[in-house]
Amino acid sequence: MKPIALLTLAAFFFPSLCFGQNANPIAIAVEKSLGSATYKNVQASVRGAVVILTGTVDLYATREEAEEQLSRIRGIGAIQNEIRVVTSAIPDDELRARVEESIYRGHGYRPDISHSLFIGAHNGVVSLGGYVSSPQMGHDLLEAVAHTRGVREIVNRVQLRSKPGVDSSWTSAPPFFGTGVTSNGAW
Repeated sequence: MKPIALLTLAAFFFPSLCFGQNANPIAIAVEKSLGSATYKNVQASVRGAVVILTGTVDLYATREEAEEQLSRIRGIGAIQNEIRVVTSAIPDDELRARVEESIYRGHGYRPDISHSLFIGAHNGVVSLGGYVSSPQMGHDLLEAVAHTRGVREIVNRVQLRSKPGVDSSWTSAPPFFGTGVTSNGAW
């Protein structure tokens, strides 16, 4: 092949190498991080130190895990997670039952705490309220809900039950992974 043809092909496939432009290291790291089949319908654009995630996934946990994975990349200042959870419509009562099953049976919660938790479902949005006895229990609760098929969004109003002699100003539930869960505070 002639040298000019090779240079033309190289310029087409590798313009940053041929024209001396530096590739954005954040964009390279983001692309590598989201390279698995799990994120095949997720796109990322990088503007300075801001990463904008778009696309679709079929599980709420996958949406949040994408953001969590990117939060470990050095140099990223902010992540806008606009990934949509696309799932078949599930009647509210059925979704609520699935969430309860995931929480109580699949993740070892004791039925005796059921009186201190509120679980609601409407059009794929699961609302949680009530109390948990530890930060770990709050995190596990949110993970169980996020891994339930049919959940499109989580509204978290769960609080840490304060114990006598403990500062009760530290009572709001932990945000799940990234920013996708509405919470009434932070741990």
